[in-house]
Amino acid sequence: MKDQESEGKETTAESQGMAAGSSEPRAEELILSIYSQIKARSEAGEPFGHVVMSVSTYRLIQAYRARLGEMPEGQEDYLGRYELFGLPVLIDTIEGCRVVE
Repeated sequence: MKDQESEGKETTAESQGMAAGSSEPRAEELILSIYSQIKARSEAGEPFGHVVMSVSTYRLIQAYRARLGEMPEGQEDYLGRYELFGLPVLIDTIEGCRVVE
């Protein structure tokens, strides 16, 4: 039987944007990181043109995209198969993801 106080509360991992029982970041957290990097580089006047990520990060984001479904025709989608926020995605052997020139 569940304790009434604990019902509906997030675990620490969930509240930090990670899947319960995992130290892996969630897709939403990675997408936010990419957007934050784009915004920071833009505000600093630094050039950017690509998103670089590991294969596992790419797969995680694409699985999230598949769960969301397709955008109706004519609406801009920030999560493309080969781009994020209009920037091409490059795969490399790095941890996580980075926005680069």
